[in-house]
Amino acid sequence: MSSVGTIPEDSKVKLKDESKTISKEKGMLNPTQAAKFLKYSKAALAKWRSYGMGPAYYKGKGGMVFYEMADLVAFKKTVTLTRVEPKRRTTFESKAEATI
Repeated sequence: MSSVGTIPEDSKVKLKDESKTISKEKGMLNPTQAAKFLKYSKAALAKWRSYGMGPAYYKGKGGMVFYEMADLVAFKKTVTLTRVEPKRRTTFESKAEATI
């Protein structure tokens, strides 16, 4: 007896094979490959997808997700680093001197 929303094992195998075929024939990357290329985690990619952020992606049947290399390269170029200076901590003595 399967519960609602679960995919039977034989269907999972078929989807996995189809995923490999799409990746190979169309030159698209799955989330694991895309994460490795971007040097982020698969979880980060999933989070970005849920927030409508991150690189463009394609979603196929069975929830399969694929990325085109051109979209990953474009996204990688837009990611910028921001320098953040740590806040100076004040000691108890310097706070006391400031109030005198």
